[in-house]
Amino acid sequence: MADSEANQAVYPQHGNQAVGCGFPLARVVVFFCLLTGAVVSGCIAPKTTSEIVMSRLLYQDLAPDDVAMGDQAFGSYVDLALIQQQEADGVLRKHHARHTDFRKGLRHGPGDHQVVWHKPKRRPGHMNTDEFAAISQTLTVREVRLKLSRNGFRDQFIIIVTTLLDAKQYPASQLTRLYGWRWHAAEVNLRHLKTTLKNGEAHSQNTGHGP
Repeated sequence: MADSEANQAVYPQHGNQAVGCGFPLARVVVFFCLLTGAVVSGCIAPKTTSEIVMSRLLYQDLAPDDVAMGDQAFGSYVDLALIQQQEADGVLRKHHARHTDFRKGLRHGPGDHQVVWHKPKRRPGHMNTDEFAAISQTLTVREVRLKLSRNGFRDQFIIIVTTLLDAKQYPASQLTRLYGWRWHAAEVNLRHLKTTLKNGEAHSQNTGHGP
């Protein structure tokens, strides 16, 4: 950001920078519409603020029947529960720390089942006691293994978690198509934007109305 005293006070530079040599650093997190690419909600904070915390603040802007998508940084119980509190749905890449066993739960097909997640015992540091208490004790989710293909690249297999439970209305093939659009937006278009603007790392969050 512009190197002004006001910006330095609110968005301090990296701690390793010598005085007078760095620039104020801000972190920006947005929801963008998958259909139009328009930013529909955003949050800006010092770079020391976690993007997870910022994203969870944005969930309150979701409307009923919105579908929020994101990568595995957001594929947790708390994120899905907060999205569902807004009467919206989530399609998120499963967090790497959570184990998946497709032999268990209600099976919808190969690599597609419905299971019950249980609320974590530890309260996130950014949530107060009342906010954490408002989250349901259990959450019914689908875990679906998707095959993502792109010309010139090796096929990639990922597992997404979603609150879109109806496997007939939202078959795995449709979820693959939906997440493939997000993948292209995040891994190709956003990368081009970052390169052009010479920006740093970024994750992506998307929102839309149904897959």
